[in-house]
Amino acid sequence: MIILFLLSLAGVQVAGNWTLIHETISSKMYLDVSSVKEVRRDIRSAWVRRQNDPVNDAGISFEVMKMRFDCANEESGIMSFTYYDANGQAILYRDYNDDQIEMTILVPGTSGIGTLNAVCSVTI
Repeated sequence: MIILFLLSLAGVQVAGNWTLIHETISSKMYLDVSSVKEVRRDIRSAWVRRQNDPVNDAGISFEVMKMRFDCANEESGIMSFTYYDANGQAILYRDYNDDQIEMTILVPGTSGIGTLNAVCSVTI
């Protein structure tokens, strides 16, 4: 069972249609455009990847997150995430139930609002 779970995580990092949506001096944000789904009116979910360059102080090379986006209220929350080291090995995984997802108001001019805008502009 654990092996199947780890294999499914490996698929997340390579599968999909990853498109660069935001870049800073220390990281790049990607959106898997093919993963964008409408949960209900103005609410979407999607897979997002943050690539750290260089590897951050916690040893995280990249993270893959399934996120929920409220397009009308400009909020987002993490549904699940996996952190990976420089060798592509999963080092931490968390999955949240719907009632555990904490929606956060996004600040204008940040990568968060840029990610929301990218997700909400995808034609479904």
